[in-house]
Parts: sequence; structure tokens; C-alpha cells
Amino acid sequence: PATAEECDQAATQLQQFKQQWRQSVQQLGLPVPADLAAQQQQLQQRWKATLTELQQQQHKQLRQLRSKCAEIKRLHGAGRFKVLFGLYKGLLSDYQQLDSSAQQQAERDFNEITALYQELNDLQQYIATPRKHEMLAQMQQLAAEPVEDAKQRAEQVKLARANWNSLGKADPAADDNLNQAFDEACEAAFAPCRELFAKQDAERAAHLAQRQQILTELALLLHTEMPEKALEQSLRQLTQRWREAGAVKRQDYQALQQQYQQLNQQLRAKLTAAQQAQAAAKQALVAEAQSALSLPDQGQTATVLKELQQRWKQLGFAGKQQDQALWLEFRALCDGFFNQRQAEHQAQQAAQQQAWSTLQQQLRDIAKALADATELSTVQQLQQQLQQLTLPDLAEARAAREQLATELSSKAASLRQQKQKTELNKLFEALAAGQWRPELVPAGYRDALQGATPPLSRRELTVALELLTGQGTTQVEPGEKQQVQLALLSMKHNGGQQVNAEQLLQHWLAHGPVAANEQPLLQRVAALF
Repeated sequence: PATAEECDQAATQLQQFKQQWRQSVQQLGLPVPADLAAQQQQLQQRWKATLTELQQQQHKQLRQLRSKCAEIKRLHGAGRFKVLFGLYKGLLSDYQQLDSSAQQQAERDFNEITALYQELNDLQQYIATPRKHEMLAQMQQLAAEPVEDAKQRAEQVKLARANWNSLGKADPAADDNLNQAFDEACEAAFAPCRELFAKQDAERAAHLAQRQQILTELALLLHTEMPEKALEQSLRQLTQRWREAGAVKRQDYQALQQQYQQLNQQLRAKLTAAQQAQAAAKQALVAEAQSALSLPDQGQTATVLKELQQRWKQLGFAGKQQDQALWLEFRALCDGFFNQRQAEHQAQQAAQQQAWSTLQQQLRDIAKALADATELSTVQQLQQQLQQLTLPDLAEARAAREQLATELSSKAASLRQQKQKTELNKLFEALAAGQWRPELVPAGYRDALQGATPPLSRRELTVALELLTGQGTTQVEPGEKQQVQLALLSMKHNGGQQVNAEQLLQHWLAHGPVAANEQPLLQRVAALF
């Protein structure tokens, strides 16, 4: 036998075979050959083994069926009807696989369970029919509403299908139509979601391309040399772009995220190494700044610190944790020195301004005295006072003193010229009156009285004075004028310098008293001074 259904018939056949074998042996009256007896024994054992296996299988299936019957009764008592329906389908299949003998043994339990199932099935149809009509109306209404959240709509349709299936079968006359109508309503409600999901799939594909591009840029950045600040900024921008990139499929995201984390870790290790090198360089600049503060020359210290500041600007970023601290330390050293120097400079400027204010008052006093001065001695005293003033180191102070000194010199020259003119006028008046006394000659001209007689006559000197000053030459003959001009050139050549009016007047006075016939010459000379 090959199946359980053949088991009973095979057992009967085996008994008939054994009975026929015994009858044949008795009729033979001779011993059965050993090889034939062995074959008979083997064949009989094979039949018994096959029957035993099939019978054991039947007994096992029977025990399992009875166990399921007991489980269905327990579920019925617990009110778990949905599970009961599913278990009954399996029970029915198991019962149909039993042979007729086993079915007779399990018939009572099976009929009892079938009655329970039929009762529940009738009750289910009674309950499911109106509930399915209600759910169908709800689904049709949902299909008519616009989709605001595709994911929520999909969950609603999925949950509705699960609830519909949990209801079981409705009235057989209406169940197929209800199922078809509900399927159509579900499809109509889900159709907009399918379009939205297709759009989402396209967006995810675009997001996938974006993330792959970011990974390409990260890999390129890993093998590109650039300043630390630029590297950190580029990494920050790519990280931000990765965070803002849209969603992709879960399986794609996991693979991309693994690549991203690996590249990100490598870049951050590269950035950390570069920032540590920059931190060491900046720490060295801090040490140099500390050493510069101990230099005896503040000007040299300022030069060194300014150079260090320029070198600091050329260095890269040393990392968030160290860069700011190093900068604050370096800046405190530089600011401390330059602030102190600035304070000293401001104090110096304040002192200079105070000195300048004092000097301005002194200069105003001297200028006022100068305006009132009528004597050369007074002006000379004011010049001495001006030279003794202490000047602050200000260009405007020096300019003001120079201007006042020029005014003093101009006033002194003017008073000196006035004095000389007055003295010469007195001299000319005395000479016109026929008086000649050396004390009447101005001090600047007295040395000429003690010298030798001049080479030019008094008349020639008169003409020379007129030529030199450009006045009164209309009374001179051309020949005489030319002769005097040649004499002046000779005096210039011998003396090595240009002859002036004062020198010619000294020569004129050196001729002594003025004779009566020289009075016209005196008048001509007096008119020139």
C-alpha cells in the first residue's frame, strides 16, 4: 500500500496471503525450500512494516484532529471566533485525508465541531452583511474626498481591507457583489495615492542623485589640498547639503549613509591634523609675542608685534576649541602693549598740547609787544625772548615761531633802516650846513673815514650811486656814465662781489668835508637815501 486509504484493504490482503501460504505448505507435505521460505518471510515483513507505518501515521493524524477539535472548542468558549474559522479550514482538510476507519472514529468530534462552525458562520453572515454595506459606503465616500496626505490615505485603505476581511462572508447572495464593489471603492480611493507615490519615487530618485553627487564631492575634497578654513567651510557646506537632501529608499539610504560616514570621518581626521599644525604655529607666535614684550626698545617691540600680526593673518584655522583661545591670548599681548603705548602717546600729546597752548600765549604776548615796539633794542630783546622759548615737538609750533621770528626780523630791519635814514638825514643836513664832525657819521660808515682815499672822485661816486639805484642819471653825460660803469666793473672784479649803495656811500663820505662846489652832489646823493 502507498496511501492511508489503501491500508485497510492491504491488511485484509495480507491475512489472505498468510492463510493461503499455510494451506499450500500443508498440502505439499514436504519441507519448504529454505530460500523460498526466506523470500516469503522477507515479503511478509515488508508488508507488515509498510502497514505499521501507515497505521501509525493514521493514528497521529487522528490525534492531531482530536487536538484541533479540542482547541476549537476552547476558542469557541473564549469568543475567539476569527481564529476558530481559520483553524476549522485546516481541521476539514485533515479530516478528509483520514481513511474511512479513522473518519468513523473521529466522526462524532468532527460533526460537533462542524455544527459549531455552521452556527457561527450563519451568525457571521447575519452580522457581516449590514457591516459590509456600511464599510462599502464609507470607502465610496473616502474615494470621493481629495487626498491631503497620501500616506494616511494608504493606511486608511489598508486598515479598511483588513477590517473587511475580518468580517468573513456575508449573505451568499450579496457577498460577491459586495466584495467586488468594495474592491472597486478601495482602488478608487487609493488611485490618487498611486500617482503621488510615483511622484515621490521620482523625487527619491532625484534625491538619490543629489546624495551621490555629494559623496563624489566629498571624495574629491578628501584628495584636494586647501587652507584649513576653506576645508572646514567646504565640509560644513557639504554636511549641510547632506542633511537637507531629500528622502531616499531605506535600502539606498543605508548604503549611502555608510559611504558618507566613512568619507566624513576621513575628512574630519584630515581637518583635525591640519588644524593641530596651525594651532602649533599660532602657539609659537604667542611665544614670540611674549618674548618681544621684553625688548628694551618699544619701537622694535612694535615692529615685531606688527610683523607677528601679519604672520597670524596668513595662518589657517586651528579648530573651534583652540583657535579662539589662542587668538584671545595673542590679541591680549598685542593690545596690552599697543594700548599702553597709545596711552603714553596720548599723554605725550596732551602734554604737547598744553605746552602748545602756553607757547601760543607767549607768542601772542611777544607779537603784541612787537606791534607796540618803536625801538630797535626792544625788538632785539623780543628776539632773544623768542629764542629762549621751549617748543613742543609740533610742526605748527615751529611754524608759528618761524613766522614770528620773520616778523621780528622784518620789524628790526625796518627800525634799523629808519634809524639809519634818520642818521643819514642828520648827516646830510650837517654837511649842507658846512659842518663836518666824524661823530655825525653813522656807526656803520665811520670805518670808511679812516681808510685810504677812494679811487673814484666824489662826482664819479655820485654818478655810480645814481646808476646803481637807477635814479637821477639824466644829468650825466654818456661818456661819463660809461666811464663810471667801467669803474664799477673793475671794483667788482677786484673785490670779487657786487658793489652796493652802502659801500659807495662809504667811499663818498671818505672824501671828507663837502666843499661849496660839491653841494649839488650832496643834494643828488641825499635824494637817493
